[in-house]
Amino acid sequence: MDEAVAAAAALRDGGSRSIVLVGYSYGSLVAIRAAAKLPDCVGWVAVNPPLSYAWFLLSFCSVHYAAARASGVPKLLIHGTEDVFCANGTFDTFAESLPEPRTVVAVDGASHFDVRRPLAAALAEWCASSGMFT
Repeated sequence: MDEAVAAAAALRDGGSRSIVLVGYSYGSLVAIRAAAKLPDCVGWVAVNPPLSYAWFLLSFCSVHYAAARASGVPKLLIHGTEDVFCANGTFDTFAESLPEPRTVVAVDGASHFDVRRPLAAALAEWCASSGMFT
């Protein structure tokens, strides 16, 4: 997480005005937590967060969930409906627990490793509709 914060700070120091953190699988949990530490973060994206195994991956630490639920920036959550690392009900419960603004994209029939095809389009549409880069 500290490395993600440092990378975002380097981008900001290099002239970037808007920071969006995007994470895939376990990296999505890192992105959520790092976004909470960046006051200039304008949004975060979680792609197939491994929520069904979070108890193990996070060693029973709930700070990632707390950071996500406290986040007022736009959020995009992308989930393959056949993801073995995150059951649909677990994902839906997590997504519904987040404050607005949030966008949820379910990729029908996609596994944990197969959300590449709609990812670029979902990101582009989300960025355009959220108004974060206007």
